Amino acid sequence: MIDEIIFTLGKSMGAALVAVLAGFSAVAIFNGMPPGWLTDYGETPSDELLDRSKPRVNRNPWAYILSIVLALAFIKFIFIDYRFFACGAVLMWSLAVMALADAKYQIVPDQLIILAFISGFGFIPFVDSWKDQMLGLIIGGGVMFLISAIAKLVMKQMAVGGGDVKLFGALGICLGAKGVIAVMVLTCIIMGIHALFKMGKRELSLKDSLPMVPYIFVSTGLYLSIIWEIQLNLEI
Repeated sequence: MIDEIIFTLGKSMGAALVAVLAGFSAVAIFNGMPPGWLTDYGETPSDELLDRSKPRVNRNPWAYILSIVLALAFIKFIFIDYRFFACGAVLMWSLAVMALADAKYQIVPDQLIILAFISGFGFIPFVDSWKDQMLGLIIGGGVMFLISAIAKLVMKQMAVGGGDVKLFGALGICLGAKGVIAVMVLTCIIMGIHALFKMGKRELSLKDSLPMVPYIFVSTGLYLSIIWEIQLNLEI
């Protein structure tokens, strides 16, 4: 009994330590990221991006906030499976850095989307089949592309960025069809609630937009740490 408690505490502390390293490294990597990664295609990096005299985001509080969020997810991951922990940690770390980039500059670096895509190979043992992953890719990227195209046609403005479209495609590879749909729904709910809250405080108008990746980051963490296991148990 005591051995089991010690083993459980050890696994939890190990996962939490990895989360702290991930949270602090996410901020460090973002602050040191090449300016070109944070610039739209065909554009020249701004003076702000080129200025290395000050950090793009402060370690306090963002490294601590990310560490806490990641710790909550990683501790859950480690008790599901070590392989699940590894691929889940890589995916969540890449999303954390992308969330910082999207929140600060409304850019989702392709290099990090590729990393998220690669992490999808680690999820192969945990999804129904490779066909499910391909279907997730089509649904994730396709639905977001359709929303973006309709918004451009009807509202004459961009509702979903190209980076968001590619990111949801990568998430489809990682999570499969049901997973990427769940993350889409969670993202819309969390984003909508936050938008209503900000509008109530008159900090946001209907003409304004919100960066989507921070909400995708939270939604993916919730899905992987809570909904994923519930879904598996229901299938059993």
